[in-house]
Amino acid sequence: MAAPVTTKGSFGCRHDGTASPTASDPRLTIGGEQVVLFESVTAFGPYDKCGAPNPPGVCVATAVLLPNPGRSRLLTVGTSPVLLDSVQATSTPAAVPLKSVAAGNSVLTAS
Repeated sequence: MAAPVTTKGSFGCRHDGTASPTASDPRLTIGGEQVVLFESVTAFGPYDKCGAPNPPGVCVATAVLLPNPGRSRLLTVGTSPVLLDSVQATSTPAAVPLKSVAAGNSVLTAS
């Protein structure tokens, strides 16, 4: 089962770089961390310590595929779906699938 991604989570590109979610919604927390909404995934980047070859260059952003299993159908904040760690995404400009997605925590609390 997929876990909701929080601000404690991270994304890993294929070149060993990492990006942390920064956009979140304070109305729902998991383990004390704010959840990340699916619509904000494109704001993740640049990937720190990315060792991508030139070209295409360092991974600077994230792109998602649609439809996407990382877009929660049941867990929402308002009308916005929560991002799940089952997201299918690529780093850009490399356009290769992400190496990893870490959710953050597994204890759900709502405020």
